[in-house]
Amino acid sequence: MKISEFAKSAHATAREKGFWEGQRNFLEALMLIVSEAGECCDAYRRSDWTSIKDELADIMIRTADLAQGFGIDIENEIIKKMEFNKTRPYRHERTC
Repeated sequence: MKISEFAKSAHATAREKGFWEGQRNFLEALMLIVSEAGECCDAYRRSDWTSIKDELADIMIRTADLAQGFGIDIENEIIKKMEFNKTRPYRHERTC
């Protein structure tokens, strides 16, 4: 599955489950991603690798949903960012 297809599927499910009723608040949707990261941290502290994997998946799903819902071509943005990152210095150290 391409990333663009994944984003469309994640967004369709979120719409079906009521997360996009009315006007969606960008910051609220962004904070749902943050909350998934927090849940992943908690799972890591418990050494619960099943939950860690589940929460990482939730982060990806919520990110794809947010991007799709706000008309962002996340596949293209990921490709551009990965290409840019190849040009960055080791560990992004500053030279000044």
